Amino acid sequence: MRRKSFWLVGLCLCLLLSLMPVFPVVAATEDITIIACSDFQSTDYAIGGRKQVTAILDAMVADGITQADGFFCCGDYNIEVGLPNDIKVLTRAVNQIVDKDGHMVFAKGNHDEIGLEGLSPSGNNDPKSGAYGTYVIHENDYPWLYSNEYTVSRTAGKLKTYLDEKLQAGFNKPIFIISHLPLHFNRRTMNKNCGSCNGNLLFDVINEAAGKGLNIFFLFGHNHANGYDDYLGGSAIYLKKGDSINIAQCSRTDYKTETLNFTYMNAGYVGYYGPLYPGAGTDLTMTAFKISGNEVTVSRYSAAGLYNLKAKGVNDPNANLEGNPTVYASPRKVSVTDDVPVAVQKPTAGTTQKATVADTTTTGAGAVQTSATSQPEGVATTAATAGATADPSATAGNISTGNTTAGDVSQMDSTPSTSLSKEETGATVTTTAASGPVAPPSDRPVWPFIAGGGVLIVAGAIVVILLRRKSQK
Repeated sequence: MRRKSFWLVGLCLCLLLSLMPVFPVVAATEDITIIACSDFQSTDYAIGGRKQVTAILDAMVADGITQADGFFCCGDYNIEVGLPNDIKVLTRAVNQIVDKDGHMVFAKGNHDEIGLEGLSPSGNNDPKSGAYGTYVIHENDYPWLYSNEYTVSRTAGKLKTYLDEKLQAGFNKPIFIISHLPLHFNRRTMNKNCGSCNGNLLFDVINEAAGKGLNIFFLFGHNHANGYDDYLGGSAIYLKKGDSINIAQCSRTDYKTETLNFTYMNAGYVGYYGPLYPGAGTDLTMTAFKISGNEVTVSRYSAAGLYNLKAKGVNDPNANLEGNPTVYASPRKVSVTDDVPVAVQKPTAGTTQKATVADTTTTGAGAVQTSATSQPEGVATTAATAGATADPSATAGNISTGNTTAGDVSQMDSTPSTSLSKEETGATVTTTAASGPVAPPSDRPVWPFIAGGGVLIVAGAIVVILLRRKSQK
């Protein structure tokens, strides 16, 4: 009877051990941070650009971004073609927080020579880790001057091959397309230089792939003078999935309003921004992407701190383009299915962000939203009051070194921005909690669970044997 009791106790112990939760022996996936910008050139050459980059990176560090794993730039490292290579100067500046062995991607701009040292190869520039995808479209692949349908069509074909391969592989990580030129229709499209008049050829490929499940981010630069982009926000442009965008149809005058299936934004100008119409954003910024599995948290920063991803757009009467008044605050969390605002838990003193975690639009003349940073730590936001103002130009740390205006090769133009501008937003703001889909189970290996369960069963069996031996003594 005593021997049977030992067997019964041992069997129960074995069963209990096998049913216990098994802790996977899998190292937690580390987040990856990427910093991005565009148009490094300044009228005082690399000096102004370097100072601007350093000031913005200081603001990122103050907000907790002390280390980055990679860096993207959308082109233009020289104020004029033929001047010394400023990619090296830019690299030294961003190495302030970017790992020197990190993933560095440099697209060619219209101010850069084709053989410029440091430029990334055209096309696939994926990191070895496979944590995200990167595709480069150089300016000569998508020309701003005398753009032609044949060249852009060939570029679109190569991009389609890349995206099709990602779809076939079931790739669920973010993909960054780094381009100097934007895709949207603007006043520059209408002039003789054409610019993005063939943007539909690229847009159609990207939008189709994103509609099939790829989480794509299109980053651009180039339009930082003459107010070309004032109707979309000026120096800060961000359009999320579901937003409307005007795309030229291989034409200087005809465009079609499309619905985005991907994230569309300028990476952040650091050389200068030349405004034309009052009210559009003029502040120089950079972008931070925090990649967590298949989700991306996107934040924009100026030299004074966290900045709106999208500034208020104003009408462009010369091109008959209606301004997009929506303002998107930083940060936002983006996945294949969602693009949602994220509550700012730790506001940085002196930040220039002028919208809260909700999307806002202008609902009345003179309605200006108060800064979200006036809230205590842990409090998301409050509703804006009509007529209230937040004047970031008085913020400590604001610099105008890099804001001096210079034009493209054929157009030296516009008035320099010497102070941070006020952005008008809606009088009513709501707060939305950040959320996103959980990574699919296939992202976790099953073998640690099986192995762990096997170990516990073996341990239970050993206990049974020991108890049996003890009973035989």
